Amino acid sequence: MFGFLSKRDFENNIEKILSEIRSAHEKILSEIRSGHASLEERLGKNEERFEQMQRQERRRSLAIESLLDNQNRMIEILTRLDKTAPIDALMSLAENFALSFLSEGTEFAVLFDKLTDVLTCFDMSLIMDEGAAFDPSRHEACSVNCDLSRPDGSVLEIVRPGFTRAGKVLRYATVVVNRHDTAPIDGYERSLYESEI
Repeated sequence: MFGFLSKRDFENNIEKILSEIRSAHEKILSEIRSGHASLEERLGKNEERFEQMQRQERRRSLAIESLLDNQNRMIEILTRLDKTAPIDALMSLAENFALSFLSEGTEFAVLFDKLTDVLTCFDMSLIMDEGAAFDPSRHEACSVNCDLSRPDGSVLEIVRPGFTRAGKVLRYATVVVNRHDTAPIDGYERSLYESEI
């Protein structure tokens, strides 16, 4: 009636069950390990992003501190400024502020606008004609460079801003001028050029 297993069949069945249990256990362990590695990888990426954001915030706060220092110096100079005070001090401060604005970008446009308002009070304005045609009555070239995407003879970069007062140039803007004829000649063009000579 009841079929009894032999000792050998029983041991084989036990081995088979144990083997299935071992393989299920290994499968579960591998899933846990892969999930753990995935979590560690995601945590690492999030830590990198967080550190990058902290670095950006530090740079931004340093730039803001620098601009606020410039603004405080400007206020200090303006409070001491009277009719006999030299315009050179105001120009020096405005130059530093303008160069900070150029290097930091449009983030600080509001502060830059305040600077131009202060200069307007003294009937002054900055000469910052990046992209305009070189004008020897307003600009002084310190270097030439080649950018074929921009017009020949245009101002590529403002090295030092200039100033006007009551329509007259107080100081020329020092600029880098775009010259297409300064373009480097690559090997193929050079061989064509030399074969024509």
